[in-house]
Amino acid sequence: MSESARRTLIVIAVQVIPLVVGQLAMRRGLARKEWGKPLSRFIIYFFNTGVASMSPLYLPHEVGMVKLLAISVLFCGGITFAGVAMSRVHRSHTGPERGAYIIGSALSNYGFTMAGFVCYIFFQEKALAMQTVFLFPVVCFIFMVWFSIGRYYGTEVKDVGLAGSFLMIFKDVTSLPLAGIIVGIALNRWGGVGPSEVDSLKTFLRVNPRLILKVLVYAGTMASMFCIGITLDLGSVLGFNRENLSIAVVKFVAGPVIGYGLATLFGATGMERQVVVILSCVPVGLFTSFAANLFGLNRDLANSLFVVNTAAFLFVIFPILVLVLPHLA
Repeated sequence: MSESARRTLIVIAVQVIPLVVGQLAMRRGLARKEWGKPLSRFIIYFFNTGVASMSPLYLPHEVGMVKLLAISVLFCGGITFAGVAMSRVHRSHTGPERGAYIIGSALSNYGFTMAGFVCYIFFQEKALAMQTVFLFPVVCFIFMVWFSIGRYYGTEVKDVGLAGSFLMIFKDVTSLPLAGIIVGIALNRWGGVGPSEVDSLKTFLRVNPRLILKVLVYAGTMASMFCIGITLDLGSVLGFNRENLSIAVVKFVAGPVIGYGLATLFGATGMERQVVVILSCVPVGLFTSFAANLFGLNRDLANSLFVVNTAAFLFVIFPILVLVLPHLA
């Protein structure tokens, strides 16, 4: 078995097996949906924050951080526009359906549980650090733009305004990983902490920091997928075939075209370009379901988009991506 095939199987297994185990445990009464909220909080407190804090420290100083941030901002804007345009194909949608669809189109699994995990499996700490930098504008888009869309189309309208939406970043548990990203980037760029300085802590910690990061990435991904498994309602997953087909065009055609185009425009080469392309074609993110619950959007549609699009990515798009990535360097 080739190294690429082995890594491909690892990504699929780490994503699928914990999700199936969680779903089976929930159906057989060994786990309850109520566990989802405390488990989600623990994952964010411990795993997400740990990865967000450590991974930027492995960002080499020659990597253009401003370039990655600019690409991220423009990509988020471009993919949002693509989602809004494609949503007009579904003329029968009411507000709750359209809101769920647009958010699902724009909000992908950019975090370490999918995009970050793929980056890490294939390119190790350096690529994971780039993914974390790219994630910073994404978090701002979630609260400032995509959640605002959810409030506009949802039935549970709780419009707190632009300032209130911005403050949500700091009021919720999601602020911890964001704070971790800021601290990690600050230490790397202005504190003089790079890969060699982090690795020098091996003697003091009595364990290699790279091993700590590896455990956080693997364990955090598996815990996240298990959490999804025990909370996911599969009852209506296959009831939105037209939406799943059209959103696949947004995710797996428009997304990579926008990402690759921006990477080329900003002169990103090598691993930088590979990371941008990975981030530009990952599937619908779980926060789509979270937004549906929060703002009264169509929850069945959100769950269907997440499950079907993730399956399409893992079993169709991801193997193609593995073949294409070496040619992007």
